[in-house]
Amino acid sequence: NKQQPCFCNPVIDLDVIKLTPSPLVIAAIFGVKKPETITIHEKDSGKLVPLPTNGGGPTAWPVEPQKDYEVCVSSENDDNEEEVVPINQIFPLFPGNDDDEKSSRIQNLSENFYAKLWDDPDTPQGLRDTFVSRTSSSRIQAFRQYDWFHETFGGPSYMNNLEREKQLMPKVMAKHTASRMTKEYGVAWLNIMKKALEEEFPEEQKLKDALALYWLHFYAFFPYNDDDHKEFRDICLS
Repeated sequence: NKQQPCFCNPVIDLDVIKLTPSPLVIAAIFGVKKPETITIHEKDSGKLVPLPTNGGGPTAWPVEPQKDYEVCVSSENDDNEEEVVPINQIFPLFPGNDDDEKSSRIQNLSENFYAKLWDDPDTPQGLRDTFVSRTSSSRIQAFRQYDWFHETFGGPSYMNNLEREKQLMPKVMAKHTASRMTKEYGVAWLNIMKKALEEEFPEEQKLKDALALYWLHFYAFFPYNDDDHKEFRDICLS
């Protein structure tokens, strides 16, 4: 990806057999708010890969496995490039006078989120059960999430950025099995997190925008269809 700065790792290995390289998926991976401004080019030749039309229905780029491509955002979307906050630079956006205060605010967010997940009657029972089966304490789950967020968003760490990229995502992905990542649970998770964010950070819009793009980035690596991704975007970016 040629974004500057790049939202995530500029080199992404995408399994195009399991994941459809649609505009919504590629936009989610690279933190692009307007999928229609994306173009894909063959890396070696620079040749544009045309996006097929499908009568207004879902469509995807006809890319080949084991081949390198470049993702570009058109100049008409300069505002998106100016607004993008790299995932590993989200930590400084949390309010606080120092790293300890910022870390405490992340922990407060996670505790708020899990308190809602545990107690909100609108939470699907199956989603709640996936966490309860691992521990009976919402605070323990909150700490695990806090630890993930703290590392992923660039908080003080014993790991450098390369080590984070190699260790964090595979570790987290391994815990999110298909049974835990249903469309119903995905929507519920986003809605609960959105409520928690509004309560914890009512005035920090830049922070909430950056986090919304990260949620979409994470969801992009699961085999949802385009209708699912559209619903996720509507929740996150509204």
